[in-house]
Amino acid sequence: MESRGLAPSVRGVGFHSDWSRLYQAEEFYLDLMLKPKDKKASLLGQLLNEDGIALVGDVELLRGDESLGLMTLGRDADFFMEIEEAGNYELKITLSDSTIIVGDLAVE
Repeated sequence: MESRGLAPSVRGVGFHSDWSRLYQAEEFYLDLMLKPKDKKASLLGQLLNEDGIALVGDVELLRGDESLGLMTLGRDADFFMEIEEAGNYELKITLSDSTIIVGDLAVE
């Protein structure tokens, strides 16, 4: 599920597209949101299981084979990452007994 909007760009520089997406992978739900701000974009997310329980794990942002950031899920299984360059990204979430990969995250 996706909602998409266009935020005004500043003289064609910076990010211009925001979106919100809900992913389901087996018993997990991943709520992702991209919010552009000037020359950066914020990627916000939260991971829950079917019971609405927050999970413990790590989140890694990748571009190709390059790791751009690694963080531990917050107390509410939430995370926040800044993206400085438009492109296609991949999100890898590692839990104690499984790994969730979301590919083709287009950041414009």
